[in-house]
Amino acid sequence: MKVETDDNPVTPLEQGTAQAILEAQTIIDTATYISIKENAQHFQAIVDNVFDGFVTIDEHGIILFFNRAPEHIFGYAAHEVIGQYLHMLMPEPYHSEHDGYLKHYINTGEAKVIGIGREIEGKRKDGAIFPMELAVSEMWIDGNRMFIGSVRDITERTALERVKNEFFPSSAMNYARR
Repeated sequence: MKVETDDNPVTPLEQGTAQAILEAQTIIDTATYISIKENAQHFQAIVDNVFDGFVTIDEHGIILFFNRAPEHIFGYAAHEVIGQYLHMLMPEPYHSEHDGYLKHYINTGEAKVIGIGREIEGKRKDGAIFPMELAVSEMWIDGNRMFIGSVRDITERTALERVKNEFFPSSAMNYARR
């Protein structure tokens, strides 16, 4: 027995098969959506609770992502910095020179910070300057160049080192000779 719809003969078996395929695809789509959502939530939980700050910028120096750690480090909420230029988090002379460093890297490929971890100074929302570690990596997403910086406030560590060197200057020199 054939059922006719829109001038196309369709058997009940074909209708049932088509319905089963649609239902299976709906189940697969739903499972995929749930899996993607769970993975995104898992990733977000990790990023939000990691000790180091992660700041992502585009090739123009515009902040695209700011996890919770730099909110504590710099004193800005993510919504205050996303869409702003990264140099707002830098004291002089880095503030004025950052765009030039970025353009130089993009034009020449010569890295001064990218791929190299180093100690620099950051600038908090209240204007306070503080020591921090910075490691920058380049990444490409959908053909767009981006940079991710891992930042860590090292104020306490540098204060302890200063005190240690003040009271035990020979240990600092002996350590430097190793």
